[in-house]
Amino acid sequence: MANKLMSVYLKHYKKLIIIPSIILVLSIFIIGMKISSDGDFIYKDISLKGGVALTIIAEGIDLSSVEGAVSNEFLPYRVSVRSIKGAGANKGVLIESDIEDLDQDRLEKVLSAISAATGKSITKNDYSLEVMGSSLGNSFFTQMIRAMVVAFIFMGIVVFITFRTFVPSIAVILCAFSDIVVTIAVLDFMKIPIGTGGIAALLMLIGYSIDENIMLTTNLLKRKTPSVEEPLLSSFRTGMTMVLTTLTVSGVALLLSESEIIKEIMLVVFIGLISDILFTWLQNAGLLLWHVTKKNDN
Repeated sequence: MANKLMSVYLKHYKKLIIIPSIILVLSIFIIGMKISSDGDFIYKDISLKGGVALTIIAEGIDLSSVEGAVSNEFLPYRVSVRSIKGAGANKGVLIESDIEDLDQDRLEKVLSAISAATGKSITKNDYSLEVMGSSLGNSFFTQMIRAMVVAFIFMGIVVFITFRTFVPSIAVILCAFSDIVVTIAVLDFMKIPIGTGGIAALLMLIGYSIDENIMLTTNLLKRKTPSVEEPLLSSFRTGMTMVLTTLTVSGVALLLSESEIIKEIMLVVFIGLISDILFTWLQNAGLLLWHVTKKNDN
């Protein structure tokens, strides 16, 4: 079965390159729309843009009731409400807003609104308040973006030194770039805010993508036979085993983890790995085959 699919792929790989190319262009368009709307290429949570996080520990709180109660109290600032789970049950709610400071008067109004909407009395022992300054959040974001840029620069240097060939090196770098762009575009399309954990996960994707694509490129360029079918099939089996294993682990962690940070990291990794399948085996493999075939013809 795998050999038949490989034969079909080898006949149509040039046409299949169009699929990831279209996805990449659409992703850049989505990110561009996000930048034009509010000046940022991602939706940031309070760890990156600053704000307040109000954690209320109380069982049996209805999420929609809390969201409706606090929305008016935080106007004109944005607010998001998420449940806090423990042992499969709701243990409370996490309320986040990009308000720069939550004074005591507004805090009391928020707590009163929640109590009125849920019928539960909220005391000082039932909640905690965390404040993140906008300057500190922006500093974190700037440093992480710099880390991503530096990672790409050193990645490019290592790849060029390793293969010393323009097309394969560019194909590897383009694949990693595409994985990051598509992942960010999906998050933007779904309007999912990410924080420091999500940015760290994007850095992880760079390393994962480079590892898999270097394996593919090495097997094709340094093969011992003229045929590309066997090294390509071998690389595909190894790469897909890696991806499916990581997808399974990240999917389980995404569903079962009670930590919001872990969920955020696993979500970014999960989306990135799905995009990596497309860009590694349709884009990068196609460009490599095109390069190898052209080189053999000459």
